[in-house]
Amino acid sequence: MFRELKMLAFFLMTISDHFAGDYVSTFEVKGKRCLQVEPEALTMIAEEAMVDIAHLLRPAHLQVN
Repeated sequence: MFRELKMLAFFLMTISDHFAGDYVSTFEVKGKRCLQVEPEALTMIAEEAMVDIAHLLRPAHLQVN
């Protein structure tokens, strides 16, 4: 589970420039930089991801050969 959280954090850090200021901010805890993401940003990311992969959900892609 920790590995998945690290991967998610990396992803969010890379897209933070896209959402900078509006939905993403950073703060420090015990000298470590943390990322704070507003729920709206996660919703927008999920919506964009679904658009990006929608073609994979077509019946032809779902058939097992």
